[in-house]
Amino acid sequence: MSPIKVTYWPFAHGRALTLNLMCEYAEADYEFVDFNPQSKVTTANNFAVPAVQFDDDGEWYSQLMVAITALGKKLNLSVKDENELKGQNTLTNIYDIACEAFSKRTGFKTVEEANGFLQTRFSAWCETIESNYKWASKNGDGPYWEGDNVSYVDFIMIHLIEQVAFMYGKDRTMAVAESKMPNAFNAYKMLRKSTKVEAFMGTKPIFPDYLSVNAELLEA
Repeated sequence: MSPIKVTYWPFAHGRALTLNLMCEYAEADYEFVDFNPQSKVTTANNFAVPAVQFDDDGEWYSQLMVAITALGKKLNLSVKDENELKGQNTLTNIYDIACEAFSKRTGFKTVEEANGFLQTRFSAWCETIESNYKWASKNGDGPYWEGDNVSYVDFIMIHLIEQVAFMYGKDRTMAVAESKMPNAFNAYKMLRKSTKVEAFMGTKPIFPDYLSVNAELLEA
């Protein structure tokens, strides 16, 4: 039995991507548990996936922000104590735009609608995230949110970029991200090409194909 368990729907990375990537990167002893709502996999305190469990307390931590923070602390992929509020703010900013991009995308029917979202809301959010990364760069010389210290903030950046690229087209998404948040985008590129992350990203689609609504209209 592995001391860390991550549970999510089995058919795509989805919102569990950040959790799985953190475990892979840290070479943690963990187990991915396929979520089955008919089984008694989780405790009464957990009602949503993704979730993470640690054997030392036996509890499932659900709700993605909580699960990411708890796993970050467990794997030494958290932020410095003095930066925690800013780290949580950045984490929430990134997840908010990921959620908005998903909800908007399911309603878009044309390339023009998708491009409009990328050039307005996504672009503005990227500028906010970039300001978060510029602040954090004061904490070291490296490319990540805390300089040389890779943290959960950088892993959820992978989730954001990969999700939006899946739903809006890779070329147009990358162009906006690189233009509007160059420091954050560079952190994404550095972590994305690491051996463990690169290998894991090829194991499943980011989301089930049916969530790529009218994908043929949005090919870059």
